[in-house]
Amino acid sequence: MKNMKTKYIIYLLLFSIIGYGQTEKKSIFISYSFTYQIDSTDVSSVFEEKMNLIISRNKSLFLSKGVLLGDSLNKINSQEKKIKAIKKISKSKIKSRIYKYKDLNKITFTGRVVKDNYIYTEKLNLFKWHLLDSTKTIGGYECNQAKASYGGRTYIAWYSKAIPISEGPYKFNGLPGLIIKIQDVKKQITYQMTALKNIPYIDMEQPKDYIEVSKCQFLKLRKEKYGNIRASIKQAGIHIGFSESKWRELQKSYDKKNNFIELNCK
Repeated sequence: MKNMKTKYIIYLLLFSIIGYGQTEKKSIFISYSFTYQIDSTDVSSVFEEKMNLIISRNKSLFLSKGVLLGDSLNKINSQEKKIKAIKKISKSKIKSRIYKYKDLNKITFTGRVVKDNYIYTEKLNLFKWHLLDSTKTIGGYECNQAKASYGGRTYIAWYSKAIPISEGPYKFNGLPGLIIKIQDVKKQITYQMTALKNIPYIDMEQPKDYIEVSKCQFLKLRKEKYGNIRASIKQAGIHIGFSESKWRELQKSYDKKNNFIELNCK
């Protein structure tokens, strides 16, 4: 029964891919579970967040469920539903957005550090994949294995040729099928697909008025600002009446955020 359902979903998905040029446009909405060890020295410092990948023709957007809810707040009429959505947004630890542009061969990353919003661009073909012989079934999808290194980590990916979309979570792309699961070899970062469906076409737009930097500059300034969070908050013009012990506690919490997805700018 599960295999029949999976095949039906794939059929609908393929129909939407073929139908991109038709009058009725569709987008593909894919949900991923993201588990992440924040502190490299503490194996218990793991959190989980729901992420979404939206594919619309030659571009895609990857963002957390919380941020996506924030984008839709203006469309919510019920005050009660609005309050519930705001609570989910505040719980979201992932505030970044990742745009992939197939026709422009680029990836755009937007992220926030303290108060400022930053944006940087990379080439789309970031990954040198090594296709491996191993296969296994994940969530009803027959998958093939691939391996690549990026940002100071080595990843093992499982992709499905049955879904001929060269896409995946975060910045990952370039395989001959959708990435169903990807995990670094230390098992500190894991993305796994949980659902996919067709939705009405979404024409996503990049946010404006962001500070443009290079990737290396972004990683450096984030490290510097997190390294002295008190000074960074003061510099941003934010006034908080913390005691010395509270400031030390806050700095300690930021010191534990040392295991970023990308460990270097290579």
